[in-house]
Amino acid sequence: MVRSRAWNDSWKWDLTFASVPGSSQKMLDKTQGLTADCVAYDLEDSVTPGKKAEARANIRRFLEQPKASGIKECAVRINAVGTGYEADDISEVVWARTITYWPPAVDGDRPTHLTWIPLSFPK
Repeated sequence: MVRSRAWNDSWKWDLTFASVPGSSQKMLDKTQGLTADCVAYDLEDSVTPGKKAEARANIRRFLEQPKASGIKECAVRINAVGTGYEADDISEVVWARTITYWPPAVDGDRPTHLTWIPLSFPK
């Protein structure tokens, strides 16, 4: 869990953020007891190539459950465009109740064309 702090003369900004590998069911389950501004379920660099499909399925099943009351926002960090994983990442978790998709950082010369994905989700 990361706690970010930024100060101004008149206010204090204090956010908590956790990043969880989608390949670890144990760590996914632990997030149910967290209190955080945002929990990002990671499909990118914390998941080895051989575990990508399992991680997608884990995250989808997990996000189909009611959100923990202590978590304000959930995000899914997807793989970079051009890796061959990004389309599967999106199609597997697109109907979950996720609010935010967090694209990876731009990698060298490869442009990231997928920077924001506006989606609507069934209630």
